[in-house]
Amino acid sequence: MLASPRSSDRLKGARLLAKSKDFSKLPELRQYERQEADSWVRHTLARVIGKWQASTAIPDSDESWISPKAESELEDIRSQAIQNVTQTLLHEMHPLLADISAAVAAEISLPFAGSRSAAALARTTEFLQVIHRLYEASASANNEEFDLSSLILEVIHYCGYTEEQVLATRLDPVITVGDPGLLRIALQNVIKNAVEASEKTEVKVLVNCAVTDSYSWVVVLDEGVGFPEGHERAWEPGITSKSKETHFGWGLPITKRAVASLGGTIKLVPREHRGISCEIRWPLVEIVGKETT
Repeated sequence: MLASPRSSDRLKGARLLAKSKDFSKLPELRQYERQEADSWVRHTLARVIGKWQASTAIPDSDESWISPKAESELEDIRSQAIQNVTQTLLHEMHPLLADISAAVAAEISLPFAGSRSAAALARTTEFLQVIHRLYEASASANNEEFDLSSLILEVIHYCGYTEEQVLATRLDPVITVGDPGLLRIALQNVIKNAVEASEKTEVKVLVNCAVTDSYSWVVVLDEGVGFPEGHERAWEPGITSKSKETHFGWGLPITKRAVASLGGTIKLVPREHRGISCEIRWPLVEIVGKETT
């Protein structure tokens, strides 16, 4: 099953291996993990490998004992929980907001458009859009080959930034493997933060990228105001130094989740003189087969 072109079959095969005790296949399993493109399958294989290694090292261990879960398994659990909760929330809230909007418009005597009720409902709808982006950022990675420099230019153009605001330093093809959708979510938030931080200094944001033998990376450099007070909590949902009337404070949590779904890491570091360096890095994987569902 692990050689199947269908990720659902490979995931089923990985889960079946978790019940097996044929530890002689451990080297073969490591090879499958290195080549696996789907993040859910890769994380499941990593858990099986960890379990087999522990069983080999301590063959007489009592399986009734509760053992701490590996970080990769915890990430799977977090992502699945986020997707389940956000999907339910979106499903229930959208029709409810539509009913409220219609009822308020019919019952109040003042013009509904431009009223405080209309503004409050619009703000709630915007928040549901934020939740929807969190849902998308928690999806399992669908890895494919793509041009990293072209994706960066696409994000800059989509967000409407000028060359005076954001400059991509690489225009040559930079071919990598990963999930461009998840990376797009992360880059939109990171570049937006960098541009907003640079509004007072008016120094353009630089975006660079590269691919090594083992990983790909994107770095966003700004010369803005730097870390605000209380930045230690910047990764928490709802935390923002900006106006809560126009920002929800979910940009960095969504970015972090998208990068985690990609199988990568994100790091914010203050630059020597002023501004922040944001680096996104993810490991290279081999695509073993295209989805045929």
